[in-house]
Amino acid sequence: MLLAGFTLNCQLSAIASSDPDLASLSHRLTRTGITGPVSENEVQILTSGTQTFSSLNYHLHGAQSSIYFASYIFHSDFTGQGVARLLARKASEGLDVRLFLDAWGSLYFTEEMEKELRDAGVKIVYFRPFEILRPYRHLLRNHRRLIIIDGKLAMTGGLAIQDAWADMYPENEIQDIQLWLKGPLVRELSALFMEDWCAAAAEQSLEGQPQYVRGCQRNMDRAPLTATELSSETELSRQMQRPDLESGETSDPDIPETTHACDPDRARCRARTAILATGPGRRSRIHRFYLEAMEGARIRIWLVTPYFIPDGPFMQSLKRALHRGLDVRLVMASSETIEEFPVIYVRNPYVQEFLEAGGRVFVYQKSFLHSKAAIFDDSVSVIGTSNLDRRSFDYNHEVDIVSYASGINASLSAVFLRYMKDSKEITLEDLKNRSAGTRCLELFWWPLTPQL
Repeated sequence: MLLAGFTLNCQLSAIASSDPDLASLSHRLTRTGITGPVSENEVQILTSGTQTFSSLNYHLHGAQSSIYFASYIFHSDFTGQGVARLLARKASEGLDVRLFLDAWGSLYFTEEMEKELRDAGVKIVYFRPFEILRPYRHLLRNHRRLIIIDGKLAMTGGLAIQDAWADMYPENEIQDIQLWLKGPLVRELSALFMEDWCAAAAEQSLEGQPQYVRGCQRNMDRAPLTATELSSETELSRQMQRPDLESGETSDPDIPETTHACDPDRARCRARTAILATGPGRRSRIHRFYLEAMEGARIRIWLVTPYFIPDGPFMQSLKRALHRGLDVRLVMASSETIEEFPVIYVRNPYVQEFLEAGGRVFVYQKSFLHSKAAIFDDSVSVIGTSNLDRRSFDYNHEVDIVSYASGINASLSAVFLRYMKDSKEITLEDLKNRSAGTRCLELFWWPLTPQL
């Protein structure tokens, strides 16, 4: 068995499809050069906090050489303390454990916990620590969630290290989606982590502490992988697969290609995937990818995001898709569950515009919806850390994973449909009937739109 933990499993197929429209969308997107090179990787999807933290704890326990852990939100609550104890234990065993935290997102990461981790040997670096004289620095945030174990296994998604994300409150089980990845893509994600780590260490003048800058020069000197190199690594990894000694099962490199989702009892999936990242030198790449995908789609565009504050080009692409007769749906968080209250008001005009063009909007009712994913036709999907808002498109450091596989789309479709089942579908009439007070608040908060 590839990965332990509880999963929504997906049997993934190759990009090629008998439908020329589906094939052309994948072909169009891979040729844009917006993402990193495409490679074949083994993938596991997790859709609940219980699944995510059970799997995360298992793999942290099993780490042998290194743990690179980047988090936007890391609380010092019960769940955070549990993860911190694991990191401290592994560091005390001699592993290279690095914790990279966004200073803004980790306000509830206490000094006491930081001291305990440092004393155990965990190296901690913050992205843009607070400076009273330069408060504007915090408009740029590292929103990536990226956990890399032994350089062989990586997790990303909307995860927060917090009780609420670990399903500690049964009445409010936050909905989110994470990915485990194994294969050549992990090397690219490791390089992305080191890029962030080394830049922050240099900014904070940590060059005099070798343990913090170890590997930085090598990471700077190394050129990005090419598609040919990734393809070679994929083939090599196939040839070198060995039985999983912990599970007692043999890993079969020749998983049959199919357009259906994996059998839930089989935690093995394979997909052609690529990294979609924003940050230094990559500004607006996620935005550009969405525009290309929406313009090329021929069947459907399904979007799931907690926050919906697009810009003009994004809205125009959505409306053109609707005019072409596509099935375009948006699932978003309910206003009652969003803590950043300006978002509640600023998004309304965009939602109304989307409804006027013929789109369908679902507001999730059971708890806070934090999932960040998209499906285009039956062959392309995106899962990651970016919201559909200006901050993710233009400012934040984000990382999404693009897959070109109909199987993962089928699995995500099941998750999206579950979200829709637990949602209220709102109508254009609902939006038009909002109160005068709500409309005044929309105007009041509108100037903040570029920062939301």
